[in-house]
Amino acid sequence: MTGALQLEQRFRRAADALGYLAVSVPLALAGVVVLCALALGALLSLVVVCVPLLTTAASAARSLVSADRRAANRLLAAQLPPVAPAEEPPPGPALERARAVLADRSLWRVAAHLALKPLIVAAVLLAAL
Repeated sequence: MTGALQLEQRFRRAADALGYLAVSVPLALAGVVVLCALALGALLSLVVVCVPLLTTAASAARSLVSADRRAANRLLAAQLPPVAPAEEPPPGPALERARAVLADRSLWRVAAHLALKPLIVAAVLLAAL
Protein backbone atom coordinates (compact mmCIF):
# COMPACT_ATOMS: atom_id res chain seq x y z
CA MET A 1 0.00 0.00 0.00
CA THR A 2 2.84 2.43 0.73
CA GLY A 3 4.19 1.93 -2.77
CA ALA A 4 0.96 3.15 -4.36
CA LEU A 5 0.85 6.22 -2.12
CA GLN A 6 4.58 6.90 -2.53
CA LEU A 7 4.83 7.86 1.13
CA GLU A 8 8.60 7.66 1.23
CA GLN A 9 8.93 10.14 -1.62
CA ARG A 10 6.31 12.45 -0.10
CA PHE A 11 8.03 12.40 3.30
CA ARG A 12 11.36 13.18 1.65
CA ARG A 13 9.86 16.13 -0.24
CA ALA A 14 8.16 17.37 2.95
CA ALA A 15 11.48 17.16 4.79
CA ASP A 16 13.17 19.11 1.98
CA ALA A 17 10.45 21.78 2.14
CA LEU A 18 10.85 21.98 5.91
CA GLY A 19 14.61 22.32 5.43
CA TYR A 20 14.09 25.15 2.95
CA LEU A 21 11.78 26.89 5.41
CA ALA A 22 14.41 26.50 8.14
CA VAL A 23 17.00 28.10 5.83
CA SER A 24 14.56 30.83 4.77
CA VAL A 25 13.97 32.21 8.27
CA PRO A 26 17.54 33.45 8.87
CA LEU A 27 17.81 34.59 5.25
CA ALA A 28 14.61 36.62 5.66
CA LEU A 29 15.88 38.21 8.86
CA ALA A 30 19.22 39.05 7.27
CA GLY A 31 17.32 40.39 4.27
CA VAL A 32 15.46 42.88 6.46
CA VAL A 33 18.77 44.18 7.82
CA VAL A 34 20.30 44.43 4.35
CA LEU A 35 17.19 46.08 2.96
CA CYS A 36 17.32 48.70 5.74
CA ALA A 37 21.01 49.31 4.99
CA LEU A 38 20.20 49.61 1.28
CA ALA A 39 17.43 52.14 1.98
CA LEU A 40 19.67 54.09 4.35
CA GLY A 41 22.49 54.10 1.81
CA ALA A 42 20.10 55.26 -0.92
CA LEU A 43 18.71 58.07 1.25
CA LEU A 44 22.13 59.22 2.36
CA SER A 45 23.86 58.76 -0.98
CA LEU A 46 24.03 62.52 -1.34
CA VAL A 47 26.59 62.44 1.44
CA VAL A 48 29.77 61.17 -0.17
CA VAL A 49 30.67 59.12 2.90
CA CYS A 50 27.55 56.91 2.52
CA VAL A 51 28.24 55.73 -1.04
CA PRO A 52 30.31 52.77 0.22
CA LEU A 53 27.34 51.79 2.43
CA LEU A 54 25.11 51.78 -0.64
CA THR A 55 27.47 49.67 -2.74
CA THR A 56 28.16 47.25 0.13
CA ALA A 57 24.45 46.86 0.87
CA ALA A 58 23.74 46.26 -2.83
CA SER A 59 26.40 43.55 -2.93
CA ALA A 60 25.07 41.96 0.27
CA ALA A 61 21.53 42.01 -1.13
CA ARG A 62 22.65 40.15 -4.26
CA SER A 63 24.52 37.62 -2.13
CA LEU A 64 21.47 36.91 0.03
CA VAL A 65 19.18 36.43 -2.95
CA SER A 66 21.79 34.17 -4.58
CA ALA A 67 21.94 32.07 -1.41
CA ASP A 68 18.15 31.85 -1.32
CA ARG A 69 18.01 30.73 -4.95
CA ARG A 70 20.73 28.13 -4.37
CA ALA A 71 18.80 26.78 -1.38
CA ALA A 72 15.57 26.62 -3.39
CA ASN A 73 17.31 24.89 -6.28
CA ARG A 74 18.95 22.35 -4.00
CA LEU A 75 16.17 21.63 -1.52
CA LEU A 76 13.04 22.13 -3.62
CA ALA A 77 14.45 20.97 -6.96
CA ALA A 78 13.51 24.36 -8.39
CA GLN A 79 15.22 25.65 -11.49
CA LEU A 80 15.70 29.31 -10.64
CA PRO A 81 18.30 31.13 -12.74
CA PRO A 82 21.17 32.89 -11.00
CA VAL A 83 20.85 36.53 -10.04
CA ALA A 84 21.80 38.92 -12.83
CA PRO A 85 25.28 40.32 -12.27
CA ALA A 86 25.59 43.90 -11.09
CA GLU A 87 26.46 46.53 -13.60
CA GLU A 88 29.89 47.95 -12.91
CA PRO A 89 29.53 51.52 -11.62
CA PRO A 90 31.45 54.02 -13.73
CA PRO A 91 34.63 55.49 -12.33
CA GLY A 92 34.26 59.06 -11.27
CA PRO A 93 32.57 61.11 -8.61
CA ALA A 94 30.76 59.38 -5.77
CA LEU A 95 27.38 60.77 -6.81
CA GLU A 96 27.75 59.23 -10.28
CA ARG A 97 28.59 55.86 -8.75
CA ALA A 98 25.59 56.09 -6.40
CA ARG A 99 23.32 57.05 -9.29
CA ALA A 100 24.59 54.08 -11.33
CA VAL A 101 23.97 51.66 -8.44
CA LEU A 102 20.44 53.00 -7.91
CA ALA A 103 19.69 52.90 -11.65
CA ASP A 104 20.48 49.18 -11.89
CA ARG A 105 17.13 47.47 -12.58
CA SER A 106 18.24 44.08 -11.33
CA LEU A 107 19.02 45.62 -7.93
CA TRP A 108 15.40 46.70 -7.61
CA ARG A 109 14.22 43.15 -8.35
CA VAL A 110 16.62 41.90 -5.67
CA ALA A 111 15.28 44.51 -3.23
CA ALA A 112 11.70 43.46 -3.99
CA HIS A 113 12.67 39.83 -3.32
CA LEU A 114 14.20 40.82 0.02
CA ALA A 115 11.14 42.90 0.92
CA LEU A 116 8.67 40.10 0.17
CA LYS A 117 10.68 37.21 1.63
CA PRO A 118 9.89 37.93 5.33
CA LEU A 119 6.19 38.32 4.54
CA ILE A 120 6.08 35.01 2.67
CA VAL A 121 8.02 33.17 5.38
CA ALA A 122 5.73 34.59 8.08
CA ALA A 123 2.63 33.60 6.10
CA VAL A 124 3.89 30.04 5.62
CA LEU A 125 4.80 29.73 9.29
CA LEU A 126 1.37 31.02 10.33
CA ALA A 127 -0.34 28.63 7.94
CA ALA A 128 1.65 25.75 9.39
CA LEU A 129 0.37 26.50 12.87
